[in-house]
Amino acid sequence: MTMTNDWIEALNRSLRGAVSLVLKMALTLAGLVFMLGVVVLGLTLGAVLVVWALLQGKRPRAVRFGRHPGADWNRFRAAAAARRSPGARPDVPSRGDVVDVEVREIADPRPLGD
Repeated sequence: MTMTNDWIEALNRSLRGAVSLVLKMALTLAGLVFMLGVVVLGLTLGAVLVVWALLQGKRPRAVRFGRHPGADWNRFRAAAAARRSPGARPDVPSRGDVVDVEVREIADPRPLGD
């Protein structure tokens, strides 16, 4: 009797191991198929957006997550300000941008006390 029980327990263990292995393989395969589907969906969506932008006559632009659009320009502005010497004149318009005032005579000057 014990030999039969040992044989049944060994068979039970091996069947549990085989079922466990098949289940692990099936779940791994399902995960890989899901991941592949997500990648294909993302690539397809990206291609559709690029084609849509080109059909509208626009340049496809890169999406930058987590960055402020003006952050790059602020870096260059800070570098330019650091290069300026401390005694440099502030930015003033050139003399070509200054508009002269036209002089005209006042016909009836009034006294200031009125």
